[in-house]
Amino acid sequence: MDTPTWVSYAAAWIATLALVLLSRRLRRRKLKLPPGPKPWPIIGNLNLIGPLPHRSIHDLSQEYGPIMHLKFGSCPVVVGSSVEMAKVILKTHDVTFASRPKTAAGKYTTYNYSDITWSPYGSYWRQARKMCLMELFSAKRLDSYEYIRKEEMNALLKGLYKSSETPVNLKDHLSTVSLNVISRMVLGKKYTDETENSIVSPEEFKKMLDELFLLSGVLNIGDSIPWIDFLDLQGYIKRMKALSKKFDRFLEHVLDEHNERRKGVKDYVAKDMVDVLLQLAEDPNLEVKLERHGVKAFTQVYDRLFPHFIVYFYCLTLTVLVLGWLGWLSGISFGPTFLRPRKKRKKKKKKKKKKKKKTEEKTKEKKFKMDSGHELFVFWFLCKVIWSCNFYPNTKPKVYKSFKF
Repeated sequence: MDTPTWVSYAAAWIATLALVLLSRRLRRRKLKLPPGPKPWPIIGNLNLIGPLPHRSIHDLSQEYGPIMHLKFGSCPVVVGSSVEMAKVILKTHDVTFASRPKTAAGKYTTYNYSDITWSPYGSYWRQARKMCLMELFSAKRLDSYEYIRKEEMNALLKGLYKSSETPVNLKDHLSTVSLNVISRMVLGKKYTDETENSIVSPEEFKKMLDELFLLSGVLNIGDSIPWIDFLDLQGYIKRMKALSKKFDRFLEHVLDEHNERRKGVKDYVAKDMVDVLLQLAEDPNLEVKLERHGVKAFTQVYDRLFPHFIVYFYCLTLTVLVLGWLGWLSGISFGPTFLRPRKKRKKKKKKKKKKKKKTEEKTKEKKFKMDSGHELFVFWFLCKVIWSCNFYPNTKPKVYKSFKF
């Protein structure tokens, strides 16, 4: 009985592939790689990464040292986990490590790596960084949005005062105020209130942001094992594509609104970041032209700041409350000096001061004073405590047993 033709072809194809892989392995020179666990076939060291990747990598670094070599699927990964290694990677060899890996999140949620977060290192990324430093996040630009922050903070305080006699979920209030600040600075108006011209409802807008934040940080198996990417085993790519369609529809509406507002106005003054991006897109002197999809990608990346603003406001509010409580207990009048406005110093005539001899009898006991160092320590400690929780916007906070990073 003759062997079927397709079996012969399959055997020949497998044998050829095995010979090619074997020849490449024999020809490949041995590299001096850092120490690390032995990888498994196909999956590499993915079996050692738990639900909290930073904890798993920290445990491995305790065994293999401050620099180690891992393999995520077919992708080699070098991990530095000490201050010295971070300095070498981020400062000494920063250009070598400046690029970004190509992932499904960057491809489907940022218009094919068009934003500063996922774009590879090159002329486009350097121009994007320059735009952020010189135009979008310059001190002058951020100062121009100060009235927005003041108005939203006043609205937050009024809302808390009205709810003072009932239990208050601080997270909901801080989520709303941070979202309002970002949307007004970037898009020019709030999307937490229902309006006639709004293309999305407030609930849908928040769900889109939650989904964007979640999908940007997932561990997609197809990124580590590219040849099974098309299978979409976890369903993340399907969700990313659906989310990108929703955001594209929303951002197209935002850009059309801004273009309509700018039309026919001579020497138009930018009111928000979308206006600035549209003006930069029309600049002929840019090294790399900023296309329409690039404007949408930059607009979308600012929405990723939403969860970080929540934690920032949370820590800032708790810092003020903790410092006030400590002052009430100790009877010492102090407050967060790094939040106070700086007082203008009055010009005084210079007078020659006579040097006084310091003697033990005339020395006075220094009163304890809460300086900015103590306050920043309290702020840092609260940040550490809150970040040790599972603080995704669409899940309930879960506090872990230890606050170790």
